[in-house]
Amino acid sequence: MNHQQPRQATKMSTSPPAAVSGEGHLVSRQRKLESMIRDPRSPVNVESLLDGLKSLVLDLDYPALRKNKNIDNFLNRYEKIVRKMRDLQMKVEDYDVVKVIGRGAFGVVQLVRHKITQKAYAMKLLSKFEMLKRSDSAFFWEERDIMAFANSPWVVQVWIFLVYKVPW
Repeated sequence: MNHQQPRQATKMSTSPPAAVSGEGHLVSRQRKLESMIRDPRSPVNVESLLDGLKSLVLDLDYPALRKNKNIDNFLNRYEKIVRKMRDLQMKVEDYDVVKVIGRGAFGVVQLVRHKITQKAYAMKLLSKFEMLKRSDSAFFWEERDIMAFANSPWVVQVWIFLVYKVPW
């Protein structure tokens, strides 16, 4: 009989090879980036990134700007998907106005009812033009964050935050 000796196990290094270590670092960076995008309090969360893309497409879509080849290429790439995103999002038109419950320097607050669910909400409509004209738009981000992240029965919770050109 031909019996072979069992092979001796070679001692393995406790540190991973350079390629595996590099992949681990890449995975760690990827997880951190994904965490930032998923965190609703992050300035680069999914909603903010999509809003930025929509705003950029809307603000660049003028004939004079489209003469720039880079802008035109950007718009050709993203304007269809942005249009589709806007069609899928909630809109002011999805609600019936019950009555105006407040007016301010930048807009109005309305009591509205969702056309399908019939649930009542307070909707605050701000005039982007008025806010930019007065160079005082920082407050509305603070107000939005307070309403979105506060955990208090005394603070109204934000369900959706939309920016529109308001016709007044």
